[in-house]
Amino acid sequence: MSLEVLSRLEELKPESNKKLPQQILHLLKGKLSPPSELADIKLVRNGYFVSVPKNGGASLQLPKNRRSARKVLTLKSIADESFTDVLNSELLGGESYPVLSTVVGTITGLVSFGAGLLFAASTTRLNSHQASPRILARSGDEIWIIEEFGKVGGKSLHVQSFWLCDPYRGQAAINGWLIHEERRDLLLN
Repeated sequence: MSLEVLSRLEELKPESNKKLPQQILHLLKGKLSPPSELADIKLVRNGYFVSVPKNGGASLQLPKNRRSARKVLTLKSIADESFTDVLNSELLGGESYPVLSTVVGTITGLVSFGAGLLFAASTTRLNSHQASPRILARSGDEIWIIEEFGKVGGKSLHVQSFWLCDPYRGQAAINGWLIHEERRDLLLN
């Protein structure tokens, strides 16, 4: 039976590696009731969690049981100001300044005959991944959670992803910006 269910699951996109810090996730997940609409999270062994479909593995034959989208919160200007500031700091890649690091590293490189230039090149390469793309949460933006069951090769997975959406520009949750993704193995039995 699990092979039949696995064949109906859609192939997932590659993992995004987008992660928010635990303090932000704790606040977001605290607004979710239940934490997951589609799956129960089970501890299999020390530190290893899997997902189990709430309605059983056979329920995944129906498309409506394989995907869920719901709004977590709408950012308001005053009530969520500190949360929005922390979120924006993370979305911009933290407190890193790759262009400034390059300039300082280049100057240092001229002084120390290339060692600083090597430092500048390596830190710019690392930091440039943090700074792109530039996403900022604003008052009125919404955060959505999308859950789905899918597969990568022959492995079944449960994915929970948080999206930042701008409802004033007519963006649906899936057309927003992915800000966090979690994947767990899916137990179909």
